[in-house]
Amino acid sequence: MTGMRTCVGCGRRAAKVELQRFVRAGEQLRLDPARRAPGRGAYLHRDGECARRFARGKGLVRSLRWAPGAAARAALAADAGATGGAR
Repeated sequence: MTGMRTCVGCGRRAAKVELQRFVRAGEQLRLDPARRAPGRGAYLHRDGECARRFARGKGLVRSLRWAPGAAARAALAADAGATGGAR
Protein backbone atom coordinates (compact mmCIF):
# COMPACT_ATOMS: atom_id res chain seq x y z
CA MET A 1 0.00 0.00 0.00
CA THR A 2 1.39 3.40 -0.95
CA GLY A 3 1.16 6.42 1.33
CA MET A 4 -1.04 9.36 0.39
CA ARG A 5 0.01 12.97 0.87
CA THR A 6 -1.55 16.37 0.19
CA CYS A 7 0.06 18.81 -2.22
CA VAL A 8 0.62 22.18 -0.53
CA GLY A 9 0.16 23.90 -3.89
CA CYS A 10 -3.24 22.67 -5.03
CA GLY A 11 -4.52 20.82 -1.95
CA ARG A 12 -5.25 17.56 -3.81
CA ARG A 13 -4.22 14.22 -2.36
CA ALA A 14 -1.94 11.93 -4.35
CA ALA A 15 0.32 8.95 -3.86
CA LYS A 16 3.58 9.90 -2.19
CA VAL A 17 5.59 8.74 -5.20
CA GLU A 18 3.78 11.24 -7.46
CA LEU A 19 4.88 14.19 -5.32
CA GLN A 20 8.22 15.78 -4.52
CA ARG A 21 9.16 16.28 -0.88
CA PHE A 22 10.75 19.38 0.59
CA VAL A 23 11.91 20.29 4.07
CA ARG A 24 12.72 23.34 6.11
CA ALA A 25 16.44 24.12 6.33
CA GLY A 26 16.77 27.01 8.75
CA GLU A 27 14.79 29.87 7.24
CA GLN A 28 14.86 28.32 3.75
CA LEU A 29 13.12 25.44 2.02
CA ARG A 30 14.96 22.79 0.03
CA LEU A 31 13.91 19.86 -2.10
CA ASP A 32 14.54 16.40 -0.69
CA PRO A 33 14.79 14.10 -3.74
CA ALA A 34 16.05 11.17 -1.64
CA ARG A 35 13.14 11.63 0.81
CA ARG A 36 15.47 11.03 3.74
CA ALA A 37 16.23 14.50 5.08
CA PRO A 38 15.51 14.90 8.78
CA GLY A 39 12.69 17.08 9.95
CA ARG A 40 9.15 17.75 8.92
CA GLY A 41 8.41 17.55 5.22
CA ALA A 42 5.76 18.84 2.85
CA TYR A 43 4.87 17.78 -0.69
CA LEU A 44 4.26 19.38 -4.09
CA HIS A 45 3.15 17.93 -7.40
CA ARG A 46 5.93 17.77 -9.95
CA ASP A 47 4.55 20.55 -12.12
CA GLY A 48 5.12 24.25 -12.32
CA GLU A 49 1.53 25.24 -11.60
CA CYS A 50 1.49 23.79 -8.08
CA ALA A 51 4.87 25.39 -7.39
CA ARG A 52 3.53 28.78 -8.55
CA ARG A 53 0.44 28.42 -6.37
CA PHE A 54 2.64 27.58 -3.39
CA ALA A 55 4.84 30.63 -4.08
CA ARG A 56 1.78 32.93 -4.08
CA GLY A 57 0.65 31.64 -0.68
CA LYS A 58 1.29 33.55 2.51
CA GLY A 59 0.09 31.48 5.41
CA LEU A 60 1.16 28.60 7.53
CA VAL A 61 2.24 25.35 5.91
CA ARG A 62 0.58 23.02 8.39
CA SER A 63 2.77 20.02 7.64
CA LEU A 64 5.87 22.12 8.40
CA ARG A 65 4.26 23.98 11.31
CA TRP A 66 5.83 27.14 9.90
CA ALA A 67 4.90 30.06 7.65
CA PRO A 68 7.78 30.50 5.19
CA GLY A 69 8.45 33.97 3.84
CA ALA A 70 7.90 35.03 0.26
CA ALA A 71 11.60 34.68 -0.62
CA ALA A 72 11.78 31.10 0.68
CA ARG A 73 8.59 30.17 -1.19
CA ALA A 74 9.79 31.74 -4.43
CA ALA A 75 13.18 30.00 -4.24
CA LEU A 76 11.55 26.62 -3.67
CA ALA A 77 9.04 27.21 -6.47
CA ALA A 78 11.91 27.99 -8.85
CA ASP A 79 13.73 24.79 -7.84
CA ALA A 80 10.58 22.66 -7.93
CA GLY A 81 9.42 24.06 -11.27
CA ALA A 82 12.83 23.39 -12.81
CA THR A 83 12.92 19.75 -11.67
CA GLY A 84 9.24 18.97 -12.13
CA GLY A 85 7.47 17.57 -15.13
CA ALA A 86 3.88 16.90 -16.05
CA ARG A 87 1.68 15.30 -13.44
